[in-house]
Amino acid sequence: MRLTVHGSGNRIDVAPKARIEDVHIHMRGSGHRLVIGEECSIMGGELWFEDYGCLISIGRRTSIQSAHLAATEPGSAIEIGTDCMFAYDIDVRTGDSHSILDPDTGLRLNHAQNVTIGDGVWIAAHVSVLKGAVVGTGSVIATRSVVTHEVPPQALVAGAPAVVIRAPVRWIRSRLPNPPAPQPPLTADMATSWFDRAMALREVGEPSAAADAFRTAASLRPGHVDTHYHLALALSEDDRQVEALAEYDLAVAKRGSKSWMWFDRGVCLARLGRHQEALRSFHQALRMRPDYRQAWFETSRSHACLGHHEKAVDSMVRAVRLHPDYLARVRDDEDLKPLSEDVLRQLGSD
Repeated sequence: MRLTVHGSGNRIDVAPKARIEDVHIHMRGSGHRLVIGEECSIMGGELWFEDYGCLISIGRRTSIQSAHLAATEPGSAIEIGTDCMFAYDIDVRTGDSHSILDPDTGLRLNHAQNVTIGDGVWIAAHVSVLKGAVVGTGSVIATRSVVTHEVPPQALVAGAPAVVIRAPVRWIRSRLPNPPAPQPPLTADMATSWFDRAMALREVGEPSAAADAFRTAASLRPGHVDTHYHLALALSEDDRQVEALAEYDLAVAKRGSKSWMWFDRGVCLARLGRHQEALRSFHQALRMRPDYRQAWFETSRSHACLGHHEKAVDSMVRAVRLHPDYLARVRDDEDLKPLSEDVLRQLGSD
């Protein structure tokens, strides 16, 4: 971005998590103020101030693809609300920067006026919002419109000058199919496709949607161990531990259950504060795989939470012998710090 300032007493306030790229901020004069709210995104254009005492304020979570926002006469203001969405090549200005006069009186006819844009407004590409405009909350301004007056809330306006096309309307950022796409009937041979879709959703960090897809796969392939297990993982990632535990129970109850299924079930129980049950699950994992270092580590943690100091130390020593880096985690973890001296002593005596 580029910043040009000529004058004094100008101020720019940018809140946390705002993103500004390829933007020119131009301040000519004194006492101007620019306020950019939290989580705003401005990807191009110019924020332009002239004369003195002007304000441009952009509310939190508003996104602007590119716009020219110009507060160009003394004391004028552009105020944009929260959660607005601006497309590209948008022009918003409080004045004309030059004077139009009445030839008989010599008085100016085109004084600057503030521009106010409410919360949740969508402004499409190539729109001009001119001095004196007040855009109501939740409205939509259609492409190439020119707004010169008040727009009521939740209205769709279009044209030059813009007029109401439809009201009320409501908009969201996501694209919904219209009409809704027909869903094919579910059949057993679709279970693998639903399972693969769920795995992909987990990989991109959408555990809730993944859980829904795993449930569909489970309904098409009842009793499938891997489906119940991965459904449990997705539910756990979505912090739905009680639901996750039910799926872990279904997974480990089936033939073919693995040590890591018992381990993850134990972690789920520990998150629920049920450490005695968690220990039984960790012990089952260790019976199946005695060198399961993570299971020894979590066993130690559950013993520590239950006040079983000696058992917690013994389990942690086993974990550290299998993976020395765990020792640093003991020192840094508040729950495990009380074990550190005894763990070091036992390791040293060996």
